[in-house]
Amino acid sequence: YPFVFYLGSFWHWLGFSLVDSIKILLGLGYIFSGIFAYLFFKRLTDKKTALAITLFYLFIPYRFLNLYGRAALGEHLATAFLPLVFLAILNIFQAKTNPLRNIVFLASATALTLLCHNLILLLTGPLILAFIVYLIFKFKKPNLKIKLLNLVFGFLLGLSLAAFFWFPLVFERKYIRYDEIADPSYFWHNGILPLYQIFISPHYFTGDIMYPSLSPVQWLLFLGGLIFVFKFWKKNRAGSL
Repeated sequence: YPFVFYLGSFWHWLGFSLVDSIKILLGLGYIFSGIFAYLFFKRLTDKKTALAITLFYLFIPYRFLNLYGRAALGEHLATAFLPLVFLAILNIFQAKTNPLRNIVFLASATALTLLCHNLILLLTGPLILAFIVYLIFKFKKPNLKIKLLNLVFGFLLGLSLAAFFWFPLVFERKYIRYDEIADPSYFWHNGILPLYQIFISPHYFTGDIMYPSLSPVQWLLFLGGLIFVFKFWKKNRAGSL
């Protein structure tokens, strides 16, 4: 993922050491992920609720694992740019004028997320698709076909901007020995928690890799989120009737 190193090179060019440059990116990525997430959630609900959801987005165990445990700079920055993808999609459906600006916004957000960590965008693909389906039913009229075309064009433009990264990754994989080195059976046996530990186990170590489990607090928040979504959908449906 090249964009991470572009950003790190900028801070190193300003005179910071390589280690300090990484620390700066980790800090700024965490701060801006909160800002971008709040800008998106504020468009969906009121400010107080948006702030609460943003705090959950910042404090989920996966974020702390990437920040303090693994120092996974690519995944960390990708989760900072990811809310901009959702915000750009929402802009395309809500905007009445100047679609080109929203297309460029979506393309830029998609390319930045992809260049930071391609798998983050791939793993969140079903969630992005579900959000688009929700918006399709919410904004049936007017100009739905035009909005969908703008959406497709924005994603294609974003993929084109990042093609220098993902195109060789897909089509030149046969020239490297990744499949021989990265044995899938190793990750299956060592990287996936048993079902009972997902529910009741705290963080634990296996070898030199730390795997987080979901505590009862996270499960309660998850169930509370489902209740909130159901009530929010029911309220909107009653208001539309």
